[in-house]
Amino acid sequence: MKQMIQSSAMMYDQKHSLNNPVLMIYYMQVPQLQTISPTFAQARCYYSKYTKRAIRIIVDETQDLARHEQVSVCVRYVSKTLEPHEVFLGFYRTASTDGESLTTLIKEVILSNGLSINNIRGQCYDGAASMRGSYSGVQARIRDENKLAVYVHCYAHILNLCLVDLSKVIPHVRNTFGTLQSLYSFIGASSKRYSIFEQIMLETSSNGKNKLKSLSDTRWNCRIKSIKAVIKTLPVILKTLETISENDSLHGSDASSLLNNIQTFQFVFCLYTLNKIMEQTNILSKYLQSPSINYATVNIMSQKIIDELNEYRSENAFNEIWKVTQVNSYDFLSPKMPRKRSLPVKKIGGGSIHPEFTDVKDFYRIEMYYLILDTITQAIKDKMFISLKKEVNFENKLAYIKKVEVGSGFPILVDVFKLFLTIPMNSASCERSFSCLRRLKNYLRTTMGQTRLSDLGLLYIHKDKEVNKDAVIDEFCADNKRRINLK
Repeated sequence: MKQMIQSSAMMYDQKHSLNNPVLMIYYMQVPQLQTISPTFAQARCYYSKYTKRAIRIIVDETQDLARHEQVSVCVRYVSKTLEPHEVFLGFYRTASTDGESLTTLIKEVILSNGLSINNIRGQCYDGAASMRGSYSGVQARIRDENKLAVYVHCYAHILNLCLVDLSKVIPHVRNTFGTLQSLYSFIGASSKRYSIFEQIMLETSSNGKNKLKSLSDTRWNCRIKSIKAVIKTLPVILKTLETISENDSLHGSDASSLLNNIQTFQFVFCLYTLNKIMEQTNILSKYLQSPSINYATVNIMSQKIIDELNEYRSENAFNEIWKVTQVNSYDFLSPKMPRKRSLPVKKIGGGSIHPEFTDVKDFYRIEMYYLILDTITQAIKDKMFISLKKEVNFENKLAYIKKVEVGSGFPILVDVFKLFLTIPMNSASCERSFSCLRRLKNYLRTTMGQTRLSDLGLLYIHKDKEVNKDAVIDEFCADNKRRINLK
């Protein structure tokens, strides 16, 4: 049996990332499926000895392919060497996502894993009302039982909300993203239209892997990917729409309408402006998803991004975007001033809604470029609670404590550092577990039991942890009477 485990692991290591030996047994569909439970018990022993003191809980929920609401629960703790760790506890099904039901489920999970609610020192969720509600949300109900369980809104979700607000508040940005989504839906909705796009791509470019990307309010980096995809394939898109508008009698009018929206200086200018800004916010977004970050580093990194965006608010940076737009706008319509809109004289007294500009370049600089920069910068400052005070670098202090090992002389100071490091800054660990959920519970295994799903998820997510295979085999043999001795 041990040889079968090792050989199956070697075989699947060459093809898939599911490289946990016992997990391979399940996917090979051999009769020894009962090995999952003892192996799960072995894996759980790894983290149980570390989570007896201060812990933080991280919770998020999603719907699986069987239309069941799955709740992912993770625990964050700090080891003796002051290294933060985030441990996945499992997937748990719930029939309701209200605050009371989720609180009851979290308490059951905490107690079933040998932990105590009194040891919770923090909780991190997304911005759903049932989670962050001040009166009946999960965080409020847990704080009623433990006042020390501080709630932290996931900073990766906060940054995403800033970008969502940017795409809805400013009309020019809203129209640009609306055109991008319409373009993706129009070309991708028909295999015939998409084949035209692919054929032109192969004819005009050596790289045929560039594809249009869809937009979503919940996917954190979809906007920058969508913008870059359109910038790289803009000539192909134009030729595709021209071909469809000329040859397709049914959808030719839609292609012509999209073509008119794209072939404007304003659309290309917004593309390159948003590309430059979101390259910086995407760096911050990826950093905020790391499980090793703390509040001090979040504050420093966010301030650096704000400083970088403030440097973009200059005449030279705007001129660079203007020149790039002029080069890549082909034979599009030249930039022009918007139609003047006046206020009613009888009711308000008349006057113009927008300030009057004599130069179209000044309009693009003030009403579009600076407005986009000011909006995203202010949103990051307000929603992420960035401190502008210059403080001593926390990482230097932490490195000194690790190097000198002052725990014996200053135990209270070390405990304070541990409490600070256990505060979770994001719920990305739960988001990553949803990717695992999609691999485990696919369309062919929608009837999988909840216990097995949770156990397999633990084995897959923590596949880097070593499992005692001899102990697994001993427990498997003790629980099942066999004619052949497997030891």
